[in-house]
Amino acid sequence: MNRQSAAGRFGEELTADRLTRDGWTIAARNWHSRAGELDIVAARGNTLAFVEVKTRADNALLTGAQAVTHTKMVRIVRAALDYIYKNGVDVNETYLRFDIAEVTVSGGALELRCFRYIENAFSPADVGIYL
Repeated sequence: MNRQSAAGRFGEELTADRLTRDGWTIAARNWHSRAGELDIVAARGNTLAFVEVKTRADNALLTGAQAVTHTKMVRIVRAALDYIYKNGVDVNETYLRFDIAEVTVSGGALELRCFRYIENAFSPADVGIYL
């Protein structure tokens, strides 16, 4: 396993654990469709959160949120639409949220430096997709 994939897995594990501790149920992890991948899909009450996890070294030039480009947002939203369709999610009864989890680790080891969770980091309308 290379360091980059190990860091990504570390960040996703940490984020899933934190969501679970906060009362969320992890509905899916690394869910794939033709449109793209969803790192974590979490549910709590009538809210469904699509969580993009960005794990970065503490010396990275961009924050995790900055690394989620317009193109990446489009892929996430399209993958979320596939997830919604394939899982029969009622969009009239469910509040959909697109979050970003920023996990910062030390440059030389997988040691947590900072965890930042951004609720409603973006919306489908931000990328020209209207539900």
